[in-house]
Amino acid sequence: RIQELLEKHPSLKETGPATDNVLKGLPYGFASHHAGLVPMLRHFIEVLFQANLVKAVFATETLAAGINMPARTTVISSLSKRTDVGHRSLTVSEFTQMTGRAGRRGMDSEGFCVVVGSMYETPFLVLDILESDMDPIASHFSLSYNMVLNLLRYAERKEVREILQRSFGQYLGNKETINLNLELERKRLDLNQIENSPQAKSHSRYLRSQIRGLSKQMKTHRELYLKEFDALTRVLQYFGRIKPDGKRWNLTPLGEMTAHIRAQNDLLISLVLESVGYEQFTPVEIAAILSCLVYEPRRNAEPDMSPCSKKLRQFFREMLFIADDVRFVQNNEKVNLEVSVEFGFAPLVMLWGGGARWLTLFKFTDMSDGDIVRCMRQLIDLVRQVAMLPTLPEDFRKKVGEALPLLDRDLIRLVG
Repeated sequence: RIQELLEKHPSLKETGPATDNVLKGLPYGFASHHAGLVPMLRHFIEVLFQANLVKAVFATETLAAGINMPARTTVISSLSKRTDVGHRSLTVSEFTQMTGRAGRRGMDSEGFCVVVGSMYETPFLVLDILESDMDPIASHFSLSYNMVLNLLRYAERKEVREILQRSFGQYLGNKETINLNLELERKRLDLNQIENSPQAKSHSRYLRSQIRGLSKQMKTHRELYLKEFDALTRVLQYFGRIKPDGKRWNLTPLGEMTAHIRAQNDLLISLVLESVGYEQFTPVEIAAILSCLVYEPRRNAEPDMSPCSKKLRQFFREMLFIADDVRFVQNNEKVNLEVSVEFGFAPLVMLWGGGARWLTLFKFTDMSDGDIVRCMRQLIDLVRQVAMLPTLPEDFRKKVGEALPLLDRDLIRLVG
């Protein structure tokens, strides 16, 4: 199986030491599984594990999340995990997900989980997690320019209000409103009881102040998303994406384009596409421009921009001015959506799109193999979107599409 894989994908021999370690360990029946490996190799390990050819896998949470990986025993080496803001304990849900890998369906009547103890993590900490309630469900619903434009395309403002009020996030906000209302009634009752007492003047003022504060909080929760929706609408109007028409907002051609972009920087992406003189750039250079709008670096590092032409680097500077414009307008409207431009992945796009070997990329980055694949897949998704955007000139869309086969090759291609 290993030999077949390497013959089919010889570039695997050019990946980093993490891949070498996996390929050395596999014949002995053990492997590692983490985000630093290319997806092709992770998938290969999963297939071997399911076929019972791999007996032990040392894994991060990548193996615990939603994949049917049959194991008789799960070993949790630590009850804490490192995050971007330091270490924290595992949540009940994370612990349950990991232990849930133990016990092979249809093969084992029971599964086992071993938690490795230390002087900092005692059995009592495990008991605390086991006996705790499940983590509360939280809403991840958030408004974006894309969502606002698509709501405005089909609904009047009154209908949009009803849609937003039905969201799960608003439901949670309404629950909080009920709690605030109960607290408000208690404060009013306390105020009525002491209002006629001359000795309680200062306490009466304090209660009135609390009642005013609770009333403001209730109003905020009732309009959890409506204020944000109105603010985003004003930003879109400023940048010419919508125009008023009676009770409705009509999408302009630029608004139609923005409404079809599904990415975090949706408005900024559309503004860059509006500004770029696509005739002067090659398909791969346009892809490099787009990479600056989806790349999220894991660490701060000064990239080597030499693979990018002078003309391309000049446009990168123009992109910074466009991003500043968006931030300025958003700040005025108190919109907190992130606006980011990162150039660190563009040199790799130029190299890979120009036919470079996998090994060459690491002369220009300290990223892991898996991170390069992940970022390139995100870029390819955006390139595909742009190649199909309505209102963009056909020549522009065609040119963007020509970058796809240049980027989506070799180790970057999805498995299966």
